[in-house]
Amino acid sequence: MEDRIEGLSIGLDLDQTALERGLTGLKDKLKIVNAEMRANLSAFDRADRSIDRYQTQLNGLNRKLEVQKEIVKQARSQYERMVQEHGEGSREADKAARSYLNEVTALNNLNRNIARTQRELEQLRREQTQSRSSLSKFRSHITSTGKSLTDISSKLMKFGKSMTLYAAAPIAAALGISAKFSAEMKEVQGQIQAMTGVSAKEARKQGKIVGQVWADGFGESIDEVKDAVIKIKQNLQGIDDSELKGVTEKAMTLTKITGADLDESLRGVNSLMVNFKMSANEAFDYMVKGAQRGLNKSHELEDNIAEYGQLWAQNGFSAKEMFSILENGLKTGAYNFDKVNDFVKEFGISLNDGRFSQNIKSFSSETQKLFNQYKAGKATTKDVFNSAINDLKGMKSEQQKLTVASTVWSALGEDNAMKVIESLNNTNHAYDNVTGATKKASKALTNTPINQWKQSWREFQNMLKPTGDKLLNIGSKILPKVTGSLKAFKQMF
Repeated sequence: MEDRIEGLSIGLDLDQTALERGLTGLKDKLKIVNAEMRANLSAFDRADRSIDRYQTQLNGLNRKLEVQKEIVKQARSQYERMVQEHGEGSREADKAARSYLNEVTALNNLNRNIARTQRELEQLRREQTQSRSSLSKFRSHITSTGKSLTDISSKLMKFGKSMTLYAAAPIAAALGISAKFSAEMKEVQGQIQAMTGVSAKEARKQGKIVGQVWADGFGESIDEVKDAVIKIKQNLQGIDDSELKGVTEKAMTLTKITGADLDESLRGVNSLMVNFKMSANEAFDYMVKGAQRGLNKSHELEDNIAEYGQLWAQNGFSAKEMFSILENGLKTGAYNFDKVNDFVKEFGISLNDGRFSQNIKSFSSETQKLFNQYKAGKATTKDVFNSAINDLKGMKSEQQKLTVASTVWSALGEDNAMKVIESLNNTNHAYDNVTGATKKASKALTNTPINQWKQSWREFQNMLKPTGDKLLNIGSKILPKVTGSLKAFKQMF
């Protein structure tokens, strides 16, 4: 196993961080802990389902919990301070209240994630205990089926000695494959039922979908596909069984392209679905298209969409506009998504805390008009944003641009080069039609000679599953030349 990073961020004093840098410092600390957790989990294969991996994930989640609790505490203090300074119901107090409630939501989600991971860890431990018992039963089963094989072999003698030699080995192999695959799929169904709370009937249906996705060439193992189905049912609302196969394949395609953990990918997709009212299919297409166009170069696409999707939607931006602006920012020199996201966030804050109104004369009459409409609830942050950026572009003096940017948007105006800021409202048609992006990517990943062979082999095993350990039917599938016809073969028994 590759090296893992231990203790990189735990040494940072949360109280000192909160004292010196407040919420901003604590959120920076949370990003460090997130990065540390991703680095530690990258030492494992995505298909790895081991106690060590689960424990590593839990360690990271618990570190995040420690920081998030402090963030909630500071957000609460900030809200109380705004009430004292500006009064209950004031703009400042309401803004702080929203921030506090958002952090409480994040804390609750983190607690649920920890509880879910702990349940999965305990389930794995139970499975390992049960597997030792199952091994003994399996050996007993093999012994009992040995007699059946002997009987079949003797009956096949009716077809001649040479035919018996040709058929006996394939039948024995098919028996082993069928028994193993059937046992695996029963385990899959049981875990789906336990982890999602569905009925046994629904678990069987979803287990069948797992087999279909696996047979299509997705995942390194049935367990990996099963985990994907479970996480989709847990994290994406409104996905019924008719959509489950397609959504699972798209989710696994996205993780293959970005290298992200499936949980991260689903959080990003869920943010698009919830905040921009789109389907899961459309959300995956946006994410894949963005990754293909370089938006994942800093390996933070999913995290940023999950964290800032609500901000963009509340400020009046569409998903297409959000992805276009993020791409513009990165391609003109922004260090990472945070710089672009924070600029848009700070812009929205400046419209409400007095900075924009104090500098309103620096902007055009059109921007001033839109700002007044914004205050009256008749225009969005996006409207003012686009107009203000156009004004900056039109300023002849570079010094004037920098002065306005740094005054209105504080240090962010200095941190972001003017060419980055000026690019943020450029029309970008790359996301005008993202439909089918994931399907095309999926086809490219699976339409290879080695994967086609893998699909054929998996489909063969999937075909054997309905027959289970029924040797007669298994034989009819793998020995058509021997049987001649299914009816003739059945008459032997």
